[in-house]
Amino acid sequence: MLPSQSDYAPYTDLHREMTGMIFGFGVSQIVRTAVELSLADHLAAGPLTADQIAEREGSAPGTTFRLMRACAALGLLNMDETGRFDGTPLLDTLRADEPRSLRAFALALTNSAHWLPWIKFATSVRTGRSQAYDALGTDFFDYLERNPVQAKEFSEGMTEGTAMWAVELANVIDTTSVRCAIDIGGANGSLLELLQKANPALHGVVFDRPNVAPQA
Repeated sequence: MLPSQSDYAPYTDLHREMTGMIFGFGVSQIVRTAVELSLADHLAAGPLTADQIAEREGSAPGTTFRLMRACAALGLLNMDETGRFDGTPLLDTLRADEPRSLRAFALALTNSAHWLPWIKFATSVRTGRSQAYDALGTDFFDYLERNPVQAKEFSEGMTEGTAMWAVELANVIDTTSVRCAIDIGGANGSLLELLQKANPALHGVVFDRPNVAPQA
């Protein structure tokens, strides 16, 4: 007896799920490029064609269209029959003017400081060494110090992450009997600021590397 189509369904679903995981590296770079081309901001006022986006951003029309079509496949955009694209609520999370934007977080987690070490992840598991040294030739934070643009992306991304997920920490951490809190690796002090808003009497110190501390 030949197997029916339903017999293959579980395997098809599993293979589809695994294929999506394998292509995860590509998805993150599609999101990064959508941020770099400010798709969410351009489309905030209404639909545009890929040619219009390309003209605004100085990008190649053909590959801009392919990028936007990929974004549509990921649920970031909708495309109508005339070839115009419109943003979705998912894309809106990348808008620069969104109070809970993930724009900077997307850039921080997809730049080469984070991206390259993952190529050496298997080596790190086998050897027990940090993959950052093998991939970047130096410590992660030393690499950022030598690459200020990426350091800025990282710092801004961590700030967004704090604003998104650490807001409740100020309510959980009881500082009523604490006179001074020290935020180790606190960058611009966004977490410390949350604690001080919850307890205005709290004094704070941000402790970070010399190239980062001025942001506080």
